[in-house]
Amino acid sequence: MDEPTIDDRVPSAREAPTVADAIAAKRRPAQASDEGSAPSAATQRPTMDTVTSPAEALRSDEMARSRGLAALGTIGSLITCVAAPLFEADAIALAVLLVGMGCLFFSNAYLFFIARSPATYTEGRLLAVWVVATFGVNGAVFFFGPLSAVAAALILGIYVSGRNTSRRVAWATYLTAAVLHGITALAPLVFGLPRVGHLEPTNFGALEVVLAELMLQLIFVGTYATAASSRRTMGRILADLEAAIREVARREVQLDEAREDFQRALPIGGAGRLTGTKLGSFTLGVLLGRGGMGEVYEGASATGGEPAAVKVLLPQAGGSGDDAVSRFLREARAASSLDSPHVVRVLEIGEPPAELPFMAMERLRGHDLSEHLRGGAPMTPADVVEMVRQIGRGLAAARAGGIVHRDIKPQNLYRVEAPGSAGLWKILDFGVSKLGASTGTLTRGRLLGTPSYMAPEQALAEAVDHRADLYALGAVAYRCLVGRPPFRSGDMARVIYRVVHRMPPRPSAHASLHPHVDLLFAIALAKEPADRLDDGEALADALAAALDGVLEPALQERGRHLLAIQDWS
Repeated sequence: MDEPTIDDRVPSAREAPTVADAIAAKRRPAQASDEGSAPSAATQRPTMDTVTSPAEALRSDEMARSRGLAALGTIGSLITCVAAPLFEADAIALAVLLVGMGCLFFSNAYLFFIARSPATYTEGRLLAVWVVATFGVNGAVFFFGPLSAVAAALILGIYVSGRNTSRRVAWATYLTAAVLHGITALAPLVFGLPRVGHLEPTNFGALEVVLAELMLQLIFVGTYATAASSRRTMGRILADLEAAIREVARREVQLDEAREDFQRALPIGGAGRLTGTKLGSFTLGVLLGRGGMGEVYEGASATGGEPAAVKVLLPQAGGSGDDAVSRFLREARAASSLDSPHVVRVLEIGEPPAELPFMAMERLRGHDLSEHLRGGAPMTPADVVEMVRQIGRGLAAARAGGIVHRDIKPQNLYRVEAPGSAGLWKILDFGVSKLGASTGTLTRGRLLGTPSYMAPEQALAEAVDHRADLYALGAVAYRCLVGRPPFRSGDMARVIYRVVHRMPPRPSAHASLHPHVDLLFAIALAKEPADRLDDGEALADALAAALDGVLEPALQERGRHLLAIQDWS
């Protein structure tokens, strides 16, 4: 079980006001630092949720390295300009040097600027920066001499760019440096021009210059190859680390879900307190499950009809008096009013004056999605799309019947394994559903649902419609593909705060998914209902396209727009 519904939990005296604070935070600025609020981005420590992909980790390291190199290059260009007049140089050589240092200064200043944010640190900008900076350094090479110590600046640039995540930038930098240096060194020999260099040996003949240039070119090649190899090795290491982190995170989620189910699972499968009791047309057998409002037993029909799963409302369970009975009967009537193969069928309802209200449902053979996910076998993308499609059809039937389920989560989605129906998904448990235009007076303003899968408007106890169920279905699909819920279970108030104010971690940072899937989930998990897709079939179609990297352009643009407003956590 992923997590109990809020109404099934009894919050402590400390927790109750904290939940209220989290709900009220919709109208407070995000910098609130009370216990019910999530920590600010500035103070939040990195956790398993904030681990990035190898590409992002390499890019972050590269940006920091680029800022350091940009500062060094800017200072170096200024020092060179100050020192240049100390040399007896002709006007042309000095002009070449000053122009080169100007290129170096402005390219490094621009590099420092763009390296502050991933949004500005793009390949096109980097390509221009590195080529211009390499031209600038070659101005100093021309002035001081191609065989002088200034060539070390080119070696440094080749190495740093070679460590970049962009092979195009690294290759362009190496090629520019090698070609320009070769021209600067060999042109005087080929065309009989005077050598200008002020810091290189004066006793080198043509042979020595050629040999020295060949050695430097070999050093350039070796530097580029070493840097590229380092980049590839680091990428492999980070990829292995990411795979390990994903596995640990997946096991953590499974452990959390199993721990929450442990107490309920112990007595299931044997005789319960009502085993042998006759309710309506059914005699109760073994205990199948236990929830916040009652127990579920296997039921044998006294008239020879099909076996049933009989859900019984216990007097001491689920709430107080008439409210508990009314909610229980509302679930029964909601489910029985729907005619869909993707909604559990109700066979019989036991209403007052029956001593124990009960609901007999079709006996399903299989397992719920929560149990499947805990089993460790990951669902294929095609399986997830098919599940979303079938549950979407069930939600469409609920919508047509004027019903909002309000608690779509893995434990309420059941996969039938019986012959003839294998692979059929059904929606269970309409216990916290909203019927038509009802005002929800039975809940007395309480927050109902499961925090990790709850739509923001539901977390704020605002009016909800079918789009809250579609949000929850999107959150379930996120759990199946990413290996964790959008918002991890834990302190209720913090989960609710994040549901309302934050986006979950980027899906492709935790699983090998196409970037289009990120855009699709930005829509499916949008904070405003109007920004989401309006139909479960449409959600399934869009998810299938996104997984294949062919999400339609209009939805891509819609996802980018939403992420520009509020990016992934």
